[in-house]
Amino acid sequence: MKNLKLISILLAAGAIAACNKTLDENQPDSGTTPVYNGNKGYVNISLNLPTTSGNSTRANDNFDNGLAAEYNVNSAIIALFYGADENSATCTWAFELSSNDFQVNSNPNNITSYFASGVRMIQAPAEGQNVYALAIINPTSSFTVSGNVPDENAGNAVLSTQLQVDGTPFTGLLSALNVVANYDASIASTRNNGNFLMTNAPVSNKASFQTTAPEGFNVTTLAPIDVYTDKSLASGAASANPIYVERAVAKATVKVNSNDGILIVDSEVPAFDEAKVTFDGWVLQNTNKSYFPVHKVDNVWTGYFNGTLLDEYNRFYSRTLSAPYRVYWAIDNNYSSEAAADNFNVFTNANQPGSWNSVGNNSTAEYSGNLVEYCAENTTVAKQMSNDQLTSVLLKSTFTPDGGNTGDNFFMLNNTSEIYTEDNFIAWATAILANSSYALTAVQSLAIKESAAEGKTITDEDGVKALLEIKISDNDTPIELSDNQANTLISAAGSNIKFYKDGVTYYNTVVIEHFGDGQTPLTNTDINVVTDYDEAKHLGRYGMVRNNWYELVINSVSGPGEPEIPEIPDTPVDQTSSYINCQINILSWAKRSQGVNL
Repeated sequence: MKNLKLISILLAAGAIAACNKTLDENQPDSGTTPVYNGNKGYVNISLNLPTTSGNSTRANDNFDNGLAAEYNVNSAIIALFYGADENSATCTWAFELSSNDFQVNSNPNNITSYFASGVRMIQAPAEGQNVYALAIINPTSSFTVSGNVPDENAGNAVLSTQLQVDGTPFTGLLSALNVVANYDASIASTRNNGNFLMTNAPVSNKASFQTTAPEGFNVTTLAPIDVYTDKSLASGAASANPIYVERAVAKATVKVNSNDGILIVDSEVPAFDEAKVTFDGWVLQNTNKSYFPVHKVDNVWTGYFNGTLLDEYNRFYSRTLSAPYRVYWAIDNNYSSEAAADNFNVFTNANQPGSWNSVGNNSTAEYSGNLVEYCAENTTVAKQMSNDQLTSVLLKSTFTPDGGNTGDNFFMLNNTSEIYTEDNFIAWATAILANSSYALTAVQSLAIKESAAEGKTITDEDGVKALLEIKISDNDTPIELSDNQANTLISAAGSNIKFYKDGVTYYNTVVIEHFGDGQTPLTNTDINVVTDYDEAKHLGRYGMVRNNWYELVINSVSGPGEPEIPEIPDTPVDQTSSYINCQINILSWAKRSQGVNL
């Protein structure tokens, strides 16, 4: 990607560092209380946007800059929390940075990644208090700053503006601020140079570890800020007060492992072998309707290992050689208990996607436009990893059997693998009726109704009557099948006729992998129910986490999917088989690619 110089916010899905309070050498020694002039202090903060990986050594980490629009900064709010520690600190003051502060280059591909806020005069912390900062980049309309903006050049310009949440001044804890919000596509927009909501990335003070967390291991979200006694001391101190931010959304792309977006089936099933599958589009299925504005974590993860490899590091924390140390997992709003279906955006035949994302291929130069989709993160505890609780990819394709014509109707009966062309299906149905008491007359013939506009799985006689009609020679008006004729046909088909209208087929792939087999292997474990998963070994196997880019690569297809959008099963993910074979990669952002064989 081109130079991504983002001004001063290293919005790094890949670089998130712990911040240590290091007072300027002219400040009082650690352990003594600074003497602030008139109870005023000075701060200078740097914002860091996610641009690089931070030299992660995770086995499945792959890093990629992504699109320029994903780094754009239009405005930013810095909220200052005062208290003895992060958990007890309350939001006291806030100030806003506008797009003018960021000096965005006229070339939209040349954005700034680092920005120093400039010196701000603030109310000095009381004895025993620290100051912590929360950055909200490209905030939603819920977050604003109220009060008169002080003139920072004035000698008495003490910061007095406050953070407002939905029009009300906010003076609470971070936990009270970080409440569930309804997901809106505007927090991940690439329009007008881009607008992505970004907030503090949680970081650990030490790198990942084996079997036992090191002494003093700690994960924090608010960034500790040094307060200086003199303005001149704060002027060059921005780098001592870094805030590392990350995007509040996950990203997905889908690619076919071919140069033209078409795969040829290689199958031992004769009816499927050498069929052509053309990928027409994809959407994310079962996405979360809500999200936490700030990345939420749990310290219980420090004790979780997969238990299979002696040299396996705790997968939830970065192994970078130097800070910052990222956190690789998150808690969403329906994390610990089974969520109702209406918590998710689910596509069905009655609720079809308004549009489909394009499928990339090996000749796609770069992901952009309708090749990309963003969503709220969706995670669960291990013992909730069922298909209907996690996000997957729904694919729309055209399946053309070997020797057939692209776009022709075809059929499958009785849950068998045999494929019938339309002519073969009509011949089969005619023969079934001929061998019953409800045979057609010499002047009658079966035909597919013009009103059968969509593919479907037919399981009863009403479905057969909606699919087929009887034409009569020298008569333009067809007649309906009788109930007996329809019942005879559906019974002969084992109560299952799959009608692939125009050859269109849908694949609901396995859910998106996060850690996958590499760090959460099953190793001789049969997963029959979700409670068979082990929290320590399998947590994070599936899920979508903010600031991660999940690339699903379709490697092969072994057969047709469903003629209509399939229902999402409530079975464990690892109990589900699929006609798709894929792999998931993760780039930075962090991008995860998942290969799929269909």
